[in-house]
Amino acid sequence: MSRRVSFASYLAGVVIAASIVSSQAVAQGSAIGKGSWIISGSASASSQHANGSDQTTTTISLAPSALYFVKPGLALGGAVGLGYFDGAFGTTKSFGIGPSARYYFGDAAAKTIPFISATVAPSWQSSDPKSSSSASDNTAHGLEIEGTLGITHLVATHVGITGEAYYAHQSFDTDVGTIHATQSSYAIGVRFGITAFVF
Repeated sequence: MSRRVSFASYLAGVVIAASIVSSQAVAQGSAIGKGSWIISGSASASSQHANGSDQTTTTISLAPSALYFVKPGLALGGAVGLGYFDGAFGTTKSFGIGPSARYYFGDAAAKTIPFISATVAPSWQSSDPKSSSSASDNTAHGLEIEGTLGITHLVATHVGITGEAYYAHQSFDTDVGTIHATQSSYAIGVRFGITAFVF
């Protein structure tokens, strides 16, 4: 009986000590406190093959971002977008980079924190045809402005699951040989991902 009591006391002591250490670690830094970082990004790759025409389309995209909390709740930084498309008529490569800001509001000590964010990203795109019968080489430069309203739920001190609704507006100026064209488009939707905090 004394051994059981002794083991239970030891186990309780370990739990209490771990709780104290964990509380001290959280007190020393906050996921959205000044000096913390947000490191996030997305990547995708797909390949589609059409049996009838025996053609394969490959698409690859990569979009990392990093933001630094200049004050509690407010993070500033940048985002990069890289894209590659290879289809029946040619290949297209794209690159974009620009500033980004995110503001978390509400209780900073809460597990679930809402936020708003905005990104402005100039981008460049080039296309190369696969045959002389296809359209000639063309280049395009544009600007994407995106705003989001989202929420991050912390599943650990440094990791959160994020969901957000977004609106993005794009404008492009394209040059195909001697022809110049301007076009714009917009997109709305929702997306989910994992956000890592470094502090």
